Amino acid sequence: IVPPPVISSAATATGVVNQAFSYQITATNGPKFFAAAGLPSGLNLNSTTGLISGAVRQAGVYRVDLTATNDGGDGVKVLTITINEPD
Repeated sequence: IVPPPVISSAATATGVVNQAFSYQITATNGPKFFAAAGLPSGLNLNSTTGLISGAVRQAGVYRVDLTATNDGGDGVKVLTITINEPD
């Protein structure tokens, strides 16, 4: 029996409006795929690699529910993304 993944990547990430953003979901126990609910417009998730990337068009604080899944179940974590206006 495989234990479910445990997401080990940071719980917060910061970016700037209209600038390239990336965040790598990392997890233990060999996750087979990833999900991210609540991503702000402009960001996309590669569900195989766990890479969130893109550029956000609107400043704000966004709550994203991350999930990593393997044969043993799901691991979940809340990610808070803060997008700031450019200086």
